[in-house]
Amino acid sequence: MTVFKRGNGWAVKVWQNGCWRWVGTYPTRREARAAEQAHGPHDAWRITVEQFCERWLTDYARPAASSQRNYRYALAPFRKQFGKRKLGSIKRPEAQRWAHRVPYTPYRVVRTMYADALRDGLVPNNPFAGLRIPVPQGRRKLVPLTEEEIVALADCALEVYDEHLGPTVRALILVAGFAGLRPGELGGLEWDDVELSGTRLHVRRSIAPDGSLKAPKNGEPRVCVLAPRARDALASLERHAHEPAVFLTPRSRRFGKGAIHRYFAPVRAAFGRPKLQFYELRHACATLLLERGLAPEDVAVQLGHTDGGSLVRKLYGHPSEDRARERIAMAFTEAPEKPVASWSQPEEESAAASRDASP
Repeated sequence: MTVFKRGNGWAVKVWQNGCWRWVGTYPTRREARAAEQAHGPHDAWRITVEQFCERWLTDYARPAASSQRNYRYALAPFRKQFGKRKLGSIKRPEAQRWAHRVPYTPYRVVRTMYADALRDGLVPNNPFAGLRIPVPQGRRKLVPLTEEEIVALADCALEVYDEHLGPTVRALILVAGFAGLRPGELGGLEWDDVELSGTRLHVRRSIAPDGSLKAPKNGEPRVCVLAPRARDALASLERHAHEPAVFLTPRSRRFGKGAIHRYFAPVRAAFGRPKLQFYELRHACATLLLERGLAPEDVAVQLGHTDGGSLVRKLYGHPSEDRARERIAMAFTEAPEKPVASWSQPEEESAAASRDASP
């Protein structure tokens, strides 16, 4: 809001050069509006929603093709309804009504777009900020697979597929569940990336939707620790002389994301969880590592996050509350070797205690 009531008058402030600038206080609202118009950035505020949406997708959003595609799709309902409107003409009440009618993702993208417009001085405020739209829980509330369930799920692949494809799909599930690789990273995995005699797995590439190879997410290769179960499953696979990829379909093609979900569907059905998502194996890996005492920062290294563990705490980790209570109970039942005082006596009490103890 740039014109607002202040005492017996009307105050005016305008957004210029990335910050709010105070204009003054006026006796009537009409005079305040006139001052706002006189000092406001007219040219910048004439841009339409359609114009800025197109500019934002090019100049502001993430450069990855998949992100561009997702953002464009998310902005479609907003552009359809408000495309011809001036970018700064949308008020908070109509923003609130629109946000409640659309899924959360379009609302979140529009809110981010307006935040960029506000920082650049193209709008006086962000009408989509602070609307208290409930965030969908999604994967935050999922119950992750246990270590035993990951193995049982992987073994279902041997029941569903033949002696050639079964071990491949089984290894695919075990690597996802115990190493935490993304589906695209599994498709990009090659034998030179796997240290079967050690405990390391190098994530150097990912497979794109069109089948081409690209850098992993965030553009940074990483080294993962390869758990024994996953390593043994990889060691049992047969290698193809002319194809370096680890995971190949029956047609000797790399497992892309689509192929992974397609071949995973019968396995999850045989496991008794027909709605289980393959990506939940990545959550299971994060939870398994947290349950074994690793810090979120360490788990982030395994998953390829660059935020120091923030996303693990917020989304990927689902440690069991019952196991947490068991560890808390053990902390009180197991006597420490050396008692450690949780507080120190004030100097006066300590001196008095020494005098009383002296002969």
